[in-house]
Amino acid sequence: MNQFTSGRVCLLIMAVSVAGCSDTEVADFKECTLAYELPGDISVPLATATQSEWDQFSWQSFLALNAPAVGERVAASGDNPTQWSAWSSTVDLIECNLDPSRCLCPNGDCARSGARYYPTECRDIPGFESHRVIAGIDKADDSFLEARDGGLSNSPLIDRFGNFLRYEILINPVSYDYVVQNQFYDWDVLQNRSESLSLPCGEASFESGNPADPGSGSIILKLAWMDEGLSGEQYHQEDVLVFTPAYRNATGIATCERKTLNLVGLHLVRKTLKQPSWTWATFEHERNAPDCSGLPPAGKQQPAVNTGCPASVSSAWNFAPADCSDGRCASCNQSPRSNGDCTTPDASSDPGWCLDLPPAPEAGLSYLCRQVSVAEYYPEAYAWNEGCQAALGDRSVWSRYGLIATQHVSANVGDPIECLNVQEAFGAAGSREIQRPQVPIEAQPGGAGSEVGSRPWLGNTSMESYERSNCLGCHSKARFSRSVNSDFMYWLTIETCAAWCEQNDVRPCTCLAS
Repeated sequence: MNQFTSGRVCLLIMAVSVAGCSDTEVADFKECTLAYELPGDISVPLATATQSEWDQFSWQSFLALNAPAVGERVAASGDNPTQWSAWSSTVDLIECNLDPSRCLCPNGDCARSGARYYPTECRDIPGFESHRVIAGIDKADDSFLEARDGGLSNSPLIDRFGNFLRYEILINPVSYDYVVQNQFYDWDVLQNRSESLSLPCGEASFESGNPADPGSGSIILKLAWMDEGLSGEQYHQEDVLVFTPAYRNATGIATCERKTLNLVGLHLVRKTLKQPSWTWATFEHERNAPDCSGLPPAGKQQPAVNTGCPASVSSAWNFAPADCSDGRCASCNQSPRSNGDCTTPDASSDPGWCLDLPPAPEAGLSYLCRQVSVAEYYPEAYAWNEGCQAALGDRSVWSRYGLIATQHVSANVGDPIECLNVQEAFGAAGSREIQRPQVPIEAQPGGAGSEVGSRPWLGNTSMESYERSNCLGCHSKARFSRSVNSDFMYWLTIETCAAWCEQNDVRPCTCLAS
């Protein structure tokens, strides 16, 4: 049993208030259909939309995008290829449109989604054309540094087997086309902009179910991949090329390997007409980490990290080793110790990790617990998890993934009539109060400023491993300059600038240097 399927904490029919049940209401078991449905937006007015309806929207999106093709269903037994596996990554988009010489593109046209960028080392592997490159630590060192601009950790996650997780960001054809048509892959274009950009929004009238259809709006996926899997456990797997830049190897030599990786986490982010601030849904594998005890401690503005890891765990967790004797694990939900001198050229604060070396013998493995229990504090997501996992059945790998929650904005306003960039509104006073869902983590008693009775808090252990987590709060800081933002997307700033710096041999790269 795990935090996604461990049995309901509260029952609606009891009509009682239990700590952790939002507004004293707890969701009943949800009837989840596996029929293909990719909605463009929520169907009800924004003012009446409930958390349950947003979580249903996220599960519908998850099941549709993980299906092999438009109109098909995910596998009822075992695994299946996904629609998004054919999408381009942000690295593919930027590199292939700046310089197509190291790319393979549909019919030779890199302006089309499906373009693939292959570093020289990957092109030496027989049959490389059939595989996607996981280059999440290439260029901007994404797996370590992308969240740094939001004031978050730049530490990697090192799993129970001593392997570093790998990351990628994939974008649907609608987002790809918008960026290419406006040349937003080029830092020369972006750094000279005087106004913010606005990616396309999904619409409630969208019916085709095709994520390449403009009506689907912008869809961004960030995926976390694990090298080895737990014995006897099921994961969605993909055969990919894993690239490591020279500065991340102790040998100083770049490498590319063909590997089968296991999916352990997925952010599914969608911009819709009713949510121009995006919906931020986050899913992860049920065996990533156990729940922490209690809630994170109170804090004035940002609560402290929950360090309530279990004193001992079974052997069946991806990020909680059963054996932490001899100090081999880091402290609970704290960054692991550096294992070498491999530092990112553009970040003086990088402690240094070498991906071709074993973890540090002392405090070298991550030891994580879920900082907020899904079963207790996200009851609607928990109910949809139960319903959809039951519909999928034990033989489907997709039943091993659960929704933590869907962050969205809940405001008593009329439905928007045009697709806008609303990022600036999220620096204003009161913006946090309209973000849902909320968790009852109080401000520190006696602290300066107003007491905060609850706050947004989503955390995926595979991607927000060591921090407090507010998707909107973090991404509202993504911008090209002090006065121009990037519609909540960090990669548009960080990865375009990193590519420009490499092209122009600028070191340290000014927009990446800390």
